[in-house]
Formats: sequence, C-alpha cells, structure tokens
Amino acid sequence: MLIVGLDHSGTTILDLALGVSPQVQGIGEALRMCNPGAAVGSMRSLCEGRAAEVTCSCGGTGAECPMWSRVTPRPFAEVSIETSFPELVAMARALRPDTRFVLDSSPSGWTHLHQLRGFELWVVHLTRDVRSWTHSKRRRRGTGLAAAHWIWFRDSRLIEHQVARHADHSIAVGYEELALRPRETLQRICDWAGVAFDARMLTPGGHTGSHVLVGNAASRSGSGAREIRYDGGWMAQGEAPLWQGLLHAACARRNRRLVYSNGIVRRRA
Repeated sequence: MLIVGLDHSGTTILDLALGVSPQVQGIGEALRMCNPGAAVGSMRSLCEGRAAEVTCSCGGTGAECPMWSRVTPRPFAEVSIETSFPELVAMARALRPDTRFVLDSSPSGWTHLHQLRGFELWVVHLTRDVRSWTHSKRRRRGTGLAAAHWIWFRDSRLIEHQVARHADHSIAVGYEELALRPRETLQRICDWAGVAFDARMLTPGGHTGSHVLVGNAASRSGSGAREIRYDGGWMAQGEAPLWQGLLHAACARRNRRLVYSNGIVRRRA
C-alpha cells in the first residue's frame, strides 16, 4: 500500500495511524530512500554502517530498530528502487506474522508507480485543501501566491492521472477529512482496505507499529504523533484576498473532488 500526494499533506501521520493495525506495517518514505535521485542521507547512513546516527519513529536508532537494523551495509551506489525496495518490503513483512499490507508513505511515490509492477498496488491519494497547502508552501519555501496554486493544480492532476493508470485499487482522501474527522476517515480507509479499525489509530504515538525513518520529523519527536490535529493557520491569512479568491476559483472543482467528495466534512445546519 502507498500513500501519495503533495509534500506536507499528512502522509506520515496517516502511516503512523494505519500502522496501529497488526495487518499494516508502515515503513515511512522507504520508496524515496531507494530513489538514487533523492540522495536521502538516512539510506546512505544505513549503507555505510552508520545506522546509529539515524532515529526511527519506534524510538530506537537505526541500529536498534527491528526494521532498519536488518539493512545489510553495501555501496550506496547499488541502491535502487527495482532491487532495494522489494528487499525492504520483505523485511517489513517479516516483522509481523499478520501483515497484509506493507505501507509506504513517500509523497512522491506516485512518480514511481510504473516501477512497482511486481506489486498489487493499493494507493491512498491524500490531498490537502489548496488554500491550506499553498499557505504552508509559501510559509516554508517563500513560493509566490500564483506559483503555489499552479504547483498544487498541476501536481494534483498528475498524481490523479498516475494513480488511475497504475493502481490496482485506489481511494481519494482529503487531509481536512483526516484531520477534522479522523475517526470517520480512518474507518473509511480501513473498510476500503479490509482491515479492522482500531480506536488507538486516533492517537498513534505509542501504539503504532510503523517504522518511519524518513518522513515528517515530528513523527520522531515523541509529540507530533500523539494525536491527529489540524493546522488551520491559513484561515488567519488576509493578504491579497482578490487574487486568492480568483486562484482558488480556478482550483475549486478539483479541490472539492479530491478533498471533500467523501462527504465526511459537511456544513452543519
């Protein structure tokens, strides 16, 4: 199973939540770690025998983690999605006897779906409201208002196309649905995947069986994974309201379909 979407859209917290299930073994952004173009330092540390320098969401270092301590040191140049990712999936499956899904939460995993033809692909397309995502993008990267909206529109369309083309099973989920109505949203995902919902998914910190070595840093801080909560900072922004309204209007139809079509977040009378 993969969780794909734009960066900073909640893929890591969803990994941790679903990893509470004994049928789901989360491994964070393992697919990204196996991508030579990403040059992820954590994978280099594992390959070079420096696993003690990295920290997993389970609380241990890479050398102590039941998952990542199994990685055999090798030349970093030998790492590839085609060879290394199947090895990591096999290691993850061995951790839990009831594992049905090995879950990767690399946001950019959609760019590698064509390289995973040997797997039955269950894909969660997680999308954050364009207003919230562009606010976050501008705050983190200093991206311009129009450019941020264009990135959201372009990439969400590309992701949707790639998922439709390569996934064997897929579901569209809104980040706002997950963060504002976590119980209903997680129940829906569990029903789709055929795994049992567990109330501890609502507070995955301390309960999850996921081993996230690469992902949102909050997953390894001990506080970021305690509960699923919504960052509503975009609601307080007040700059350029006319331009924001026009740009949002251009994205509104896609935004409604990808973020709110499950009907979980509804206006109350």
